[in-house]
Amino acid sequence: VTYFQTLDSTMNEEYLHGRNGLIGNTLLGRFSVIFDYQNSTMWLKPARNFRNEFVYDRSGLIVIATGPGFGKFVVQGVIDNSPAAEADIRKGDEIKRIGIAPAAFLSLGDVQRIFQKKPGKKVKIIIKRDGKRIKKRIVLRDLI
Repeated sequence: VTYFQTLDSTMNEEYLHGRNGLIGNTLLGRFSVIFDYQNSTMWLKPARNFRNEFVYDRSGLIVIATGPGFGKFVVQGVIDNSPAAEADIRKGDEIKRIGIAPAAFLSLGDVQRIFQKKPGKKVKIIIKRDGKRIKKRIVLRDLI
């Protein structure tokens, strides 16, 4: 099941009423899922990877892919008190390079995997802000 959420930050409260969160592929991928529409029931059977460790973002960055071919990565948000916030990365910054890899050679999945590496990993990035390229370093750590 796929649903592309809008990026509208002014989402009204009525839309969110009664919702406590999203069940995404990270969770559902650990089950065989059966929908019984007639009885309004969803059945979950644990799959082989049910007990695998969950992998989370450790940077505090919320990154979106935009542009032709989704090859441009823009910071949509930064979690307060996160490694990204401590490195002074801001909403609207464009990621131009991560480590030695130009962002144009990466997919959004690649970017996410880099920011999910082990705690203590140092990630060098170059961002573009107000027309200037700025070097930053993020030291990944567990946020939850």
